[in-house]
Amino acid sequence: MKLKRILIAVDASPHSLAALEEAAALAAQQGAELVGVFVEDSNLLRLAELPFARELMYPHILGRRLDAEQMRIRLREIAEEARHAISKVAYEAEVSWSFKVRRGSVFHELLAAAEESDLLVLGKASHFEKHRNVRLGQTAARLLVQARGPAMVLQHGDFCRGPALVVCDGSPECMEKLPAAIDAAMLFGEKPTLVLLAEDREKALEMKEEIETILDRTDLSFRRSSPLEKDGIVRLAHEEESGVVILVGLSRSIESTDLPEMLARINCPVLVYR
Repeated sequence: MKLKRILIAVDASPHSLAALEEAAALAAQQGAELVGVFVEDSNLLRLAELPFARELMYPHILGRRLDAEQMRIRLREIAEEARHAISKVAYEAEVSWSFKVRRGSVFHELLAAAEESDLLVLGKASHFEKHRNVRLGQTAARLLVQARGPAMVLQHGDFCRGPALVVCDGSPECMEKLPAAIDAAMLFGEKPTLVLLAEDREKALEMKEEIETILDRTDLSFRRSSPLEKDGIVRLAHEEESGVVILVGLSRSIESTDLPEMLARINCPVLVYR
């Protein structure tokens, strides 16, 4: 896996800044360009224009009216903070960079921008998606599922250090992408461990033999997890002390789980490779 353009969604939140630092490190390692994008959320601006829109500020129950012009000013301020952050991080990492401001749906603008990059990097939550338990933001969750290329999500304090845990369910989509996903896993240093989502040991053995044939190597480590075990991937990521979890293909067996809940409990970066 050779990265030429790494797209990072930046909004100056702690999670996007953590993702920015990791994206810059990958860009330096790969000699890639770091491309920052900030999206002025048109839905948020339309909401601020509604006469009944209120900003609730605890402990005041009624809150104060949202002001559309103040919202525009605040978005411009965040964009400038994001531009400054990416210029500083890129300078320190000694990588080339660019920065764009777009207006529209955050999801659709980032999805379109991702088409022109080799890797999309996201913070776990944004300025406007704050969760006490740092659940995966709605926008990040949709992008992980629908982006056509590789997409990675990080939270504040996450760093891609240590071996990768590569999750495979044996589907045709997964097997097709597996060689490239293993190459991506090697970006993070140590030899990866493959998790086979299989109902029983016999099925896992069949998958293991097929994978070793496809990859033409027998030096990889394997673990098995039942697709019915809701917390299996979370548990193995903890046991293996994984530096990054790579979900290959994000097929139905993984999508059928609660992705935001699973990612909220995985304490390392997650890369969806398709």
